[in-house]
Amino acid sequence: MSQILKSLQLSTTGSAPGTPNSGFGVVYASGSNKFFFKNSSGTEVDISTPGRGRISILYYTGSAIGDGTTQTYTWNKPVGLKFAEICCVGAGGGGGGAMRRASNTAPASGGGGGAIVWATFDGSMLANSYTVTVGAGGAGGVGSTSTTITTNSGSDGGDTSFGSLVIAKGGVGGKGNLTITPNTVAGGYAISCTPAGPPYAINGCQAAARVAYDVAVTHAPTIFDVNPQSISSSQENSAASLDVQKGRGGGGGGYGGGFQTVFYSGSKGSSGYQFNTIVNNGGNPGSGSGGQNATAPTDNMITTLLQITGSTTLYGLGGGGNGGGAASGSINGGNGSNGGLYGAGGGGGGHAYSLTVSVSGGNGGSGSSGLCIITEFY
Repeated sequence: MSQILKSLQLSTTGSAPGTPNSGFGVVYASGSNKFFFKNSSGTEVDISTPGRGRISILYYTGSAIGDGTTQTYTWNKPVGLKFAEICCVGAGGGGGGAMRRASNTAPASGGGGGAIVWATFDGSMLANSYTVTVGAGGAGGVGSTSTTITTNSGSDGGDTSFGSLVIAKGGVGGKGNLTITPNTVAGGYAISCTPAGPPYAINGCQAAARVAYDVAVTHAPTIFDVNPQSISSSQENSAASLDVQKGRGGGGGGYGGGFQTVFYSGSKGSSGYQFNTIVNNGGNPGSGSGGQNATAPTDNMITTLLQITGSTTLYGLGGGGNGGGAASGSINGGNGSNGGLYGAGGGGGGHAYSLTVSVSGGNGGSGSSGLCIITEFY
């Protein structure tokens, strides 16, 4: 769908901002009450003169959570387009499904969040039309009655793209009951996006890591955190690189609760920064021993996706899915929640502690679909 921005407030500046990095542009208001666009070559365009100054924001959203369908659209270049800023968010991975076992074991992990990519193009550089593809969220893994180690992994989230010019990678699906310490699950990789890596792309948040087979850290990393959550050296050993661990894009899912002398609650999926304020993800993990299901996080929790100072969008990033609680006796493990719309991983399922009763570990929550936002400057 599309939305025409009816008003926009920008802080005026006494001097023009510096030249942005290659591929980027900046919009600012001058003290003379004029509206300028500055590209990576240092060229400034007055977009407040007659015939200019209009901005149109178009939103391309993905399928409903759990639907699993990739959505495709066609963007047609409008007459008079000066510049276009493209923001793509990959879809979140599904949380892993847990198992049952009458001993210490690893609960299921949440899914990783989608990467985010920004790119700005001069209108004259763009073709007349492009296909916009919005990735589907990964399905959550199904909980198991098996008493042996299984890997009921969630599915990876789909990629979101604007033709071949901009591609944001989806998050990795959560793992089910792996005995690796730590069981880290990555968000979408910035280095695999188009354009690749900073300053164009940032990794999706990883799912909550664990410090032992059954004990999760308190929460998944925070969206847009400039000082990412500290990761211990023991947690780093299973990741391809430290950069994977420190993603700050789409929200990561929480871990399911496990058992290690006590029954643990699930852990919380990603919250996020809206400007300089932390926004809680709005849901809760399932509590331990009773197999409580996690509750869903907030949709469109973080809406600071435009590279325009002080602005927000109609749609944004959802909170990471929360992990289900562990259970004992004749109770199934708690289900992880779905990730919030958009770009968030699902929560992992909680462990079921029983050898004699055929109960099931909790299901993983589904990841949420991706998002593409196109800002047109005339």
